[in-house]
Amino acid sequence: MTNIPTPNTQPRPDSAHNTSGDIPKDWLWFAIIAAIACWPLGIPAIMQSIRARNAIRRDDLTLARKASRTAVIMSALGLSVTLVLLCIGAGVWAAQASAPQHTVSVSLAAESNGDYLIEWSVGGREFTSEGDLQGDKIVEFNVPADLAAEITISVEVSTDSNTRASCAIDAPSAFANGTFTQEAEYFAVCTANNIYD
Repeated sequence: MTNIPTPNTQPRPDSAHNTSGDIPKDWLWFAIIAAIACWPLGIPAIMQSIRARNAIRRDDLTLARKASRTAVIMSALGLSVTLVLLCIGAGVWAAQASAPQHTVSVSLAAESNGDYLIEWSVGGREFTSEGDLQGDKIVEFNVPADLAAEITISVEVSTDSNTRASCAIDAPSAFANGTFTQEAEYFAVCTANNIYD
């Protein structure tokens, strides 16, 4: 009896690049999230993820592992940068929101139709509020305490007939100069410089 050789049942690798081990992940979903959060690092991560996916399809596991590792590192780095920037932004916002503020109240009055113009500058920045006026109106704004000594306020109230116009700049008791008031016919002007001195 003749022995018949049995065929080799060991699987043959489809590619010379294939090495033993688990198939790596391409991490495409992670790279897409990283690209949304931080595109300068997320886009190269997507490119590496696609490179890993293509290498897996070609059964080139060595290249797939390398590209997969690069994709996950770049994705994690992109998300980390985004989280750090968000924490810094939240800290700055919280510091500004909790900074002491003083409220300045400007009272305006005109016996007939009139106009008002309020101009104030704080720390080199200028602001304006204007509009029509009939009767009484109060305009309030907040001033950061650290810029308190630099505030300048100018208020003008005018009426279109021979009636009274008045304006007052009212500061809390912490303001050294207190209240500035003027009442006149046709036109009233109040100006306060460095009202925190």
